Amino acid sequence: MNLLPPGTFEENLTVSDLLETDVCSGEVHRIGEIIVQVTSARIPRFKLGHKLSRPDILKPFLQSGRSGYYLCAFQTGTIARGCAIEIIGCDPHMITVRQLLGMHRLGEGDRESLRTAIEIEAPAPIEMGVSHRTLKRQPAEN
Repeated sequence: MNLLPPGTFEENLTVSDLLETDVCSGEVHRIGEIIVQVTSARIPRFKLGHKLSRPDILKPFLQSGRSGYYLCAFQTGTIARGCAIEIIGCDPHMITVRQLLGMHRLGEGDRESLRTAIEIEAPAPIEMGVSHRTLKRQPAEN
């Protein structure tokens, strides 16, 4: 098994036990002195395939649901290995990063879940545009 070195995915922060299936868009976390909000799934781009010399990796990587996610810093400070991660706030819609990824890139989700995703205050503007376009393509409910 080839282990990839830290930074391969251009990550700024690597944590364990906060998977995309567990973390919700809009959650606010305290990590050491910093406070961050989960905004959206990280979408793999062609540069990842190029960096790994595997242009075929994008689709399986995306389908794995382990894309990573973006954080918006509300308060800067110092963190260190082993700092506790505490959830100090959340969006009432409770849509996980994996669910958002599925709605925006994998054709998952119904009209109601797409409407709910649009209401989340935290997603990046590009995600909002994708949600609106996807919702318009969904067949109307009778």
